[in-house]
Amino acid sequence: MFLCPNYSRTLRVGELYESALFAKVADGEGGDGRERWLNRLKIQPMDEDPDFDSKIDNWKRYAKVPNLILNATTLNTGHNWHFTASWMGEPPGGINTKVDANYRLRRVYHDSGRVRICRAK
Repeated sequence: MFLCPNYSRTLRVGELYESALFAKVADGEGGDGRERWLNRLKIQPMDEDPDFDSKIDNWKRYAKVPNLILNATTLNTGHNWHFTASWMGEPPGGINTKVDANYRLRRVYHDSGRVRICRAK
C-alpha cells in the first residue's frame, strides 16, 4: 500500500474477503479465480421473462422475489448507504435539512456494464 498511492486498505480488505471467505464457497464460481460481483446476484424466477425486473414486476407476483440489500453507514455524512444488485447509494427519502445539514451522496446504478449516476433529491 505504501508503494501504490491508489491502493487502499479498503481494497486490500476486499481482496482478503474474496480470497479467504467468498472463494471458499462451493458454488462453481470461486475455484477458477473469477470475482463475484454484486450486480450478478439478481434472482431470476424460472417462470418469468429474461427481462424480469423485481422493482417493476414483483408487485404482481404471488410469491415475491427477494432482493438482497446490504446496509452500511457513510462515514462522511452519517447517512444510510445501501448496496443492492442494481444500485448502491443513499436510500430514497427526505432528509430534514434543518436537522441534518450534511450533503446527500449520489446513487449509482450498475446495469449491463454501464454506470448511470443520478443526483439525489
